Amino acid sequence: MLKTTKRFAALLMSSVLFASSVPAASAADAGKLTYEVTYSAEDLSTPMDWYNSDYFDNPEYKENRFVQYWVETPIAPGGPRDTGFYIVYNEEGMNIFFQSNEQEREANGVLKNSSLEIFLQTGHGDLPYHQMIIPTNGGPVDYFEWQTEYRNNRPLKGNVTVVNEEIPTGWGTVVRIPWETYYEHVPLNGEDWEFAMIRWSPSHSPTWGGRVHQAGRFNVLDIQAPTAEQRTNIQKNVIRKAWAKFNETSATLRATWLNGDADDERFFNRYLQPLIAEGEAKGAEISNLDAMSAAEVDAMYAHVDEWFELRYDAEDARTADLKNRFFAENEAPTVADVTYSTLKNTPAAGTIVGTDPDGGALTFALGTAPLHGTATVTEGGDWTYAPNEDYVGTDAFTVVATDASGETATATVSVTVLRGPETTASISPGEPNGGGGWYTSDVTVALATTADDAVGANRTEYRIDGGDWTVYVEPIVLTEDGAHVVEYRGVDNAGHVEATRTATIAIDKSAPEAAVVLDVAVLWPPNHKLMPIQATVTSGDGEGGSGVASVRLVSIASSEPDEGTDGEDVPGDVADAEYGTEDTSFSLRAERSDGGSGRVYTITYAIADVAGNVTTVEATVTVPHNQ
Repeated sequence: MLKTTKRFAALLMSSVLFASSVPAASAADAGKLTYEVTYSAEDLSTPMDWYNSDYFDNPEYKENRFVQYWVETPIAPGGPRDTGFYIVYNEEGMNIFFQSNEQEREANGVLKNSSLEIFLQTGHGDLPYHQMIIPTNGGPVDYFEWQTEYRNNRPLKGNVTVVNEEIPTGWGTVVRIPWETYYEHVPLNGEDWEFAMIRWSPSHSPTWGGRVHQAGRFNVLDIQAPTAEQRTNIQKNVIRKAWAKFNETSATLRATWLNGDADDERFFNRYLQPLIAEGEAKGAEISNLDAMSAAEVDAMYAHVDEWFELRYDAEDARTADLKNRFFAENEAPTVADVTYSTLKNTPAAGTIVGTDPDGGALTFALGTAPLHGTATVTEGGDWTYAPNEDYVGTDAFTVVATDASGETATATVSVTVLRGPETTASISPGEPNGGGGWYTSDVTVALATTADDAVGANRTEYRIDGGDWTVYVEPIVLTEDGAHVVEYRGVDNAGHVEATRTATIAIDKSAPEAAVVLDVAVLWPPNHKLMPIQATVTSGDGEGGSGVASVRLVSIASSEPDEGTDGEDVPGDVADAEYGTEDTSFSLRAERSDGGSGRVYTITYAIADVAGNVTTVEATVTVPHNQ
């Protein structure tokens, strides 16, 4: 501090130049103390970048009004002593350019060194603020942080970039402050900051001097709100920096504490690993950042503080851990008992709630095991219980909570395993009255639900063929053909829902559809010869039917006797027919009685479906008397 005080005294002995934060565009309003900071996508990282830009000497952006430091006499802008500043921002951070029309040179022609002193505050009022003294010849920069506590101290030193460069009009200095330095105060909504500067002269010339800065007073930087796209780009940039910092800190913490020392590893597993796991969970979608909507980016941006501050959170955890271990009189933890009910053959799960009066973390473990099932407990207090198969009744187990000092508390988990609602289905007819498990009539389904006596049944629900669940009121009558799936379940008064039961009921009340066509309808001439006949039988059982099971040739009947019709009659008028089979090829004799009106052969087939419904179809072949 002594060295700094002496330097300040020496600086105050010299003449200085100081700029107010008032845009030149408002020069007519000498009392205005606001500089409007706008967004710029240009690369303005060096003084020459600024010199070659449209910003340079542009009165809309340049502030160069000064007064003498001691006597407050205005200094005319634009002269050989002119000093000005420009401020813009982009997605990376704040960019400040200082322009000095320096004319004083050393004997060797090199411009004499001067200094720029700046003050920056990220808001209004009694807030922490930052101070920098920057030599224009590239010498070491002095940094001062005021009114900052360790956790909220975001120092400029090590986080800003300073570039000094001689430009055609004198000195140029660029100060770039990345947003991650001020991640809690990034002006996404057009906030105001406060700013002031002093230009210290390279000599004691009386022509130098000026004052706008006053102790305790800053001038306003009115940061113009970014567009929606610019805002999102700023957020994405800060998110990536925060995520990188989080991962860097995570790796450092693991390397520091997972070192083989039991106490260190206990501290890491109990306090730090949960912090890291929480941060990793919140950053799980970082890889999709570029594809996120603005709302999703906003949600991700809410975790920036946590990622940047993992180091501070770890330090706080260590302080609390040491305090509890070495300085505090430990109090035993407390835990709450748990009462739970579940259905038979159904696992249960929950979490033990515990409190450590000393503010430390608790670890949990299974104490006494259950008698009628199995239980597990995680270090975080999550428990599971699985009853033995078909067991119904009460059971219990205990969970032990342990604090950092080894003090314990025990919680009892009491579990009631209920039979739960059970629903039976009565189907009438009791058995399928058709073949293949099919019913050939309407089917009635009656449902009934019972439950544990202490709970009671509440209702029965059912649905048919995947339809909506309906509360059961009266027996269900199924009338339509088809294989119907009836799902049903019971609900008790405790809200337990029975696992869905299923009954499949197949109904086919309709006979199949069929037709027979012969390739020959008339036999002529009546020459008493056997003629081959080919039948084509088509059949189907319709939508929802059980399907065609068989096609049988039942009979071939003649309208005249097989023999004795006249003197030339030949017996055996039907040949090659295999009755009771699906035979479709046979022979009929081209013969008829001389005294009759002609002969008619009637061929009959029977078509049966799986359920047993039968349809008969016929076709005829005629031997006319004459033609």
